[in-house]
Amino acid sequence: MKEDHGFLTMALENGTPWPCQEATVLFRGHEFILRPETEDNSPSLVIETSAGFGHEQACQVAYEFLSVLSWVNQTGIVERFSVFSTAAPMAIGKRECRLVGGAPPQEYLPSPDDPRARLALALYREGLSANMVTYRFLAFFKIINMLHRMGQDQQKWINDTLSKITDYEASTRVAQISKTVSDIGKYLYVSGRCSVAHAFSTPVANPDSPQDIQRLRADLPVMQALAEYAIENEFGVKSVSTILREHLYELQGFREILGEAIVAALKCEDTVPPGAIQIPERLSLRLKGRSVYSSFEAMKAQVLAAEHGTVSVGLETDDSLMKALLLLHFRHERLTFNAMEDVIVSDDGTTRAARLRIDHLSYLRDWLSNGIVEVWQSASEKRLGRSEVVVPRNVWINWRYFDEQIEQLKERAAVSAARP
Repeated sequence: MKEDHGFLTMALENGTPWPCQEATVLFRGHEFILRPETEDNSPSLVIETSAGFGHEQACQVAYEFLSVLSWVNQTGIVERFSVFSTAAPMAIGKRECRLVGGAPPQEYLPSPDDPRARLALALYREGLSANMVTYRFLAFFKIINMLHRMGQDQQKWINDTLSKITDYEASTRVAQISKTVSDIGKYLYVSGRCSVAHAFSTPVANPDSPQDIQRLRADLPVMQALAEYAIENEFGVKSVSTILREHLYELQGFREILGEAIVAALKCEDTVPPGAIQIPERLSLRLKGRSVYSSFEAMKAQVLAAEHGTVSVGLETDDSLMKALLLLHFRHERLTFNAMEDVIVSDDGTTRAARLRIDHLSYLRDWLSNGIVEVWQSASEKRLGRSEVVVPRNVWINWRYFDEQIEQLKERAAVSAARP
């Protein structure tokens, strides 16, 4: 084995959503293995090193990955320690840790090219992860310091930005401070930043003073909100709330394929000739986090219509025994596929029809179980779009029905396949 090949394993003090089962996440071209906390081991992440991507580079990307998770989830996450091994990733024994169950945030992992934006994210993680309010305050303020070197300019930026803060807790604290302080920017700079950073300042933030700690703790939401505003609006890293508000992620891949002109026409609800819309010849319908359903893979795709801001895509198997309808609502940035109403399986009594029906029932059952529809370009294995989570309303689902029907169809398929 080459000396430059190995595994970096990083043990974590984890306060951010983390998988309960081992999961793999792709970030900046590198695979991260996220390992859950167990009775014996700490939550950890693993990244493989190779020629040209050694221990130091792996640590750098791992830290940046943690900073992105901290930004996306607005929670702290810190490294306990790291170990390097050559044969296989090491298990990390645990001490008391807090486990937060749930899947890792794979939908939105910003990767800014600007080194200053990356530094701002690192400082943000430091601010959320520090265990003393003084250090948290200072870490958030350093993000403002990145924008302006001089204290007066920092104070002006704060005063100009306070009216743009929408966080309730921060806005409430600003209103309280303004009752006794006319220049909040100067107040946060002198009584906050300088009092924490310099022991010769007047006043000095004394870590043993309940009054000082209480004041800084009360001001902390303001500094965090200012830091978040700077990261998003000055350094260009969108927050999760902005991503959700813009809601451009459901049709992102289709938007790239169709091009700006076609998308603009669709958003204006112009009628576009179906022939003018070029989509991949083969598409696969999947459900996020589920195994693939072979009958829904590499289906022939054809644009049926494009009107009122919606592109209707017809999908069918090569033998045309199963057909489906996919709707791309560009006017509202939505992707919809109703696995109950938009799929037709023609049962000609063959084994093939039985297997198609089994796949449809399996897909439908998982779709009703809070499924998330994903549309993939079959040739390139690129995801083109996804739906929101399916939440059935005003229905009672007989789960036993699916199991019974699937078993009956399997028996039918087996009998049919056994016939000479």
